[in-house]
Amino acid sequence: MKSIPVLLLLFIFFSCSKDKTYSDFNLKDGEIVTLLVDHKFGSRGNLVYRYPQLIPGEIHLFGFLDREPGYNYHIKAKMVVPNLPPQDGPSYHLEFLNVEKKEKYLGNETFEIPLILGIIPGGPFINMHKEEGKYLFSNKVTLNFTAEDIGEKLEEIWQHKVEVDQVQKTLKWKSITLTVNHDPSSFGQAYIVSKITVE
Repeated sequence: MKSIPVLLLLFIFFSCSKDKTYSDFNLKDGEIVTLLVDHKFGSRGNLVYRYPQLIPGEIHLFGFLDREPGYNYHIKAKMVVPNLPPQDGPSYHLEFLNVEKKEKYLGNETFEIPLILGIIPGGPFINMHKEEGKYLFSNKVTLNFTAEDIGEKLEEIWQHKVEVDQVQKTLKWKSITLTVNHDPSSFGQAYIVSKITVE
């Protein structure tokens, strides 16, 4: 008779551990989910949304390499909880499976992208490069501008990045935020920068 309560406790323990959920989406390890990934590539608070409920969540999404700025996507992804999480990585993440739907964003709202990102180990860095006279955000999106002062500020930021990379200096800014919208002349490949805020 005494072994029945022990067996019951073991059953409850293993049942609970099997049903453990992760993230704001309450997903089990291996569970497949439909997500909405919006058009604002690299934006501040770059969230994905569980679809169709539109529940926002901050979670790493790995493997979605063909994402283009300016498009909203419905995708399938799988929750992955490694047995041994990496020391410098998340303890769980979503793994991209496939695109179900891709829709061009038709609006013209502005949004913010952070240029300074923090990584561990290594510390903060400026997420911008310059190739053939063009500024690139996240090695992917060209940063265009129409105002001369915006161009001058981007060049100042670029020169500071080069200096920091060469002599391992500390960044002189805590944050750099660009206010941008999609560039209709290079849709999916470029943003137009209308404002730069540094702190």
